[in-house]
Amino acid sequence: MRLLFFLCFVVTNTVISRAQVHWSQGVIVLKDEQVIVGEVQLHSDVLLLKNHEATIVYPAHQVSSFRYYDAQANINRHYLSLSDPRFVFPVLRYFEVVTCGEIAVVRRDNYPLLNGGKDETDYVYFSLKEQELVSLKKFKTRMYEELLDRYPLLLKEYIVSQRLNPNRMGDAIRIIRFYNQQVLAGASIAAL
Repeated sequence: MRLLFFLCFVVTNTVISRAQVHWSQGVIVLKDEQVIVGEVQLHSDVLLLKNHEATIVYPAHQVSSFRYYDAQANINRHYLSLSDPRFVFPVLRYFEVVTCGEIAVVRRDNYPLLNGGKDETDYVYFSLKEQELVSLKKFKTRMYEELLDRYPLLLKEYIVSQRLNPNRMGDAIRIIRFYNQQVLAGASIAAL
């Protein structure tokens, strides 16, 4: 019996030590626009904040957005709390912002409990315009024509010159980025 207890203790401690918890310095903006600074950690749809006073749990329905620096990946990460369109009833979840602009691209981790080297197939990607999420799998049928209506020559020339296919997710993201650059350039010129 003692041997079994000892083995369980060793295995448990080994698993816990391998699953080291990483806290990152971050900023949270709550739904009431209150800004909170501290160390953050994301676990699927639960955000933890550790400051000098306590550790606080923030579910997605309380948070508007948050940012933190991911030292392991050497990247600043930005998340929004949005209603997931894959559910019949409104469910707020955290989505990572991939690109910003008039049309943003956000993603949701399919396997939030697994750590390690993830690629684009481990995420579900959406476009975000005016608080409406649209799967990037539907980009060509739901958004592409609208983008072409606004910048027909520029977008067509860019797509041909870069050999992009709006049906491929990576290409759809590049098209959205280019579109957002044109919107920003137009706004900059109008400000002059």
